[in-house]
Amino acid sequence: MATATNNNFINEEQETYDPNEAIQKNPAATELLSRLNDLLALDEEITKSEATKRGSIWEVASEEAQRKRTSIDDVTTIYFLGSEHGGKTSLLNLFLEKEQVSVEPTLALDFSFARRLNVEMEKDVCHFWELGGDPREWTNLIDIPIVECHRLQSMAIFIVLDLSEPKQVWPVFETVFTNLKMLTNIYS
Repeated sequence: MATATNNNFINEEQETYDPNEAIQKNPAATELLSRLNDLLALDEEITKSEATKRGSIWEVASEEAQRKRTSIDDVTTIYFLGSEHGGKTSLLNLFLEKEQVSVEPTLALDFSFARRLNVEMEKDVCHFWELGGDPREWTNLIDIPIVECHRLQSMAIFIVLDLSEPKQVWPVFETVFTNLKMLTNIYS
């Protein structure tokens, strides 16, 4: 003999709870279990049909690895150039969250990079180029980051000007802008 106590069906002789007996005597639970089994069967069918569409597990894994591999098109390039002693290295260190008390002047062209995982757990890569020194001596170095970037659409250029020397602001800007305009016309 079974009695209902707090919606639990307990067999009085054995004093044990039998979930199958509870489900069989509850029509709503029986219907829910039937629908759950139907959904599980449908999910298994869909999984099998998608697996045959996509190929073997090795083909799927290969496609996924190829998709996640960082290509040159996925790399962003940031280029800092401008006035000598304008704060390009300090700006770059702030961006990269580096804590350096003293900053040495950049002698020529400096390269660094950063990586991080994004929300999809894929690597985001960013290349940083910094051109230091006198802007009039850049003719041999100014085009290297633009050539290495391969795509100007994924490049940001920061022109840093030293406002403590007002007489040098316009000549430096004009030199930098003229060279960049010429290079972007060549490489675009």
